[in-house]
Amino acid sequence: MKQSTKKIKTLNLKFSDIKILYFSINNEPDHWKYKKDHQFSFELTVNFFQNPTLSHLGSDLTTNIYSDVEKSKLLCTLTSRMIFEVKDFDKLVIKKKTNYNIPLDIIRNIVSSNVSFSRGVLYTKTQGTFLQNVYLPPMDIKQLIK
Repeated sequence: MKQSTKKIKTLNLKFSDIKILYFSINNEPDHWKYKKDHQFSFELTVNFFQNPTLSHLGSDLTTNIYSDVEKSKLLCTLTSRMIFEVKDFDKLVIKKKTNYNIPLDIIRNIVSSNVSFSRGVLYTKTQGTFLQNVYLPPMDIKQLIK
């Protein structure tokens, strides 16, 4: 395997806070009927926020797991929050009237970090439940932030 010697561009982000805001699982006995190959459905919703006073950018990510693609039964919900301190906030995040223009690479990195964190939390919190073999699948972050 060939090794890469490219310089990696680092973003001016530093973790400020990581939280689980909400977790719920509907662990009813009849849910154990689901087999490992059952087709669960995932729905992810992301909300961004900023606090210019603290030079913070963040996202709340809500992950819902449903019993099927029709979303007939909500089985599990996780809402996680990630807050990043942004170095040179005023240079990177430009205020335009009532909105902020945040560079896309920063948004992608914040969401990607939150999805990865949520994947790990779901894995840990569902051990010993009927969802213990259900994993948040890889996803296209670009689609999530549209």
